[in-house]
Amino acid sequence: MDEFIAIELPGAKVYLATHPVTVGEYKVFMHETGRAAPPTLKQVHSASAPVIYASQVDAISYCAWRGSRTGRAFRLPSIAELHD
Repeated sequence: MDEFIAIELPGAKVYLATHPVTVGEYKVFMHETGRAAPPTLKQVHSASAPVIYASQVDAISYCAWRGSRTGRAFRLPSIAELHD
């Protein structure tokens, strides 16, 4: 992930990816954190395909993991942000 949109929030700068997390990127996360790949991820054969059906817990953990690697804060969008 190299393209981000920076959003200034009170006391924090948050980055949103401009493209979906790919299966290849997500597999690196799963491997490095020792998580088991969900069945839906095992069925995808393209590393460039977007990740779908990730649990909310894993998605939040991915954001924290990605942030620790880049020095940036990542988070999932809120329900309100998804409906804008």
